[in-house]
Amino acid sequence: MKQKYSRENAILTGEQTPNIGESGTARIIISEIKSGEINFDVMTILQKNAKDGHYIGLTRAYIEWIQKIFLDENEELFTEILKNDFESARNDFYKTLKFSFHPRIPSMLAFLKIGFKHYSEISVLDKPTAKFINTLKDVIAGGAVRVEEIDILPDPSEVYKLLIGYQDRNILLFHTKCYL
Repeated sequence: MKQKYSRENAILTGEQTPNIGESGTARIIISEIKSGEINFDVMTILQKNAKDGHYIGLTRAYIEWIQKIFLDENEELFTEILKNDFESARNDFYKTLKFSFHPRIPSMLAFLKIGFKHYSEISVLDKPTAKFINTLKDVIAGGAVRVEEIDILPDPSEVYKLLIGYQDRNILLFHTKCYL
């Protein structure tokens, strides 16, 4: 029988361990958060940012980035990178964990490490350029502005929107005076 691998990692909060049986329990990592370990000032800022929509689309941007960079261009290379990263991280966790653990724990930690590694490579939360690009995508998708194809006449129904530039397959060209 072919082994099935996890296709996702879920990060959950709660007061009780989920009742998912022995097999399910072997696939979760429980991290207790003790009093004083949460910076509530930072949490309040993050919650406000979430409420204001600052994090909408982050996971989608991450998946689209992986799709574009790896799967569309070189799926075999990406598969090899993931395999090597997984084996290395899993072996490191087997060697460095200083407590008694279920044999699946190093694999689960390796999956999390790889996910965070690739997520941090796009630095959606840190780079001002990524914030600009996400904002630009939002205003275009929201219909506030438009970007025309270089070789295509504009759609008459879109003419009322502020034209901020032109695009072709590889580049965006913006007007030098663009007021968003």
